[in-house]
Amino acid sequence: MTDIASPVPAPAAGAQAPPVSRAIYGMPMFATLLARDLAATVSWYTEGLGFTDLFTRPGPDGAPITPGT
Repeated sequence: MTDIASPVPAPAAGAQAPPVSRAIYGMPMFATLLARDLAATVSWYTEGLGFTDLFTRPGPDGAPITPGT
C-alpha cells in the first residue's frame, strides 16, 4: 500500500484526532456543484455542515474564482 505512516492514532481511550492537514496533492477528480451564491454555499458547507475549505482559487481581485472566469 504505502510506506507513509498515518497521523491518525490507533483507537484508544483518550486518543486525540490530529488537526486537518493541508498538505495534500492536487486531486485528479472533483465534485462540481452549481450555486447562485458562492459565499452562501461555502458558508453552508463549512459552518452548517462542518466541512473544511482546503483550497479556494483566488481571482485577479482576490475574490474566489468561479468556473468559466
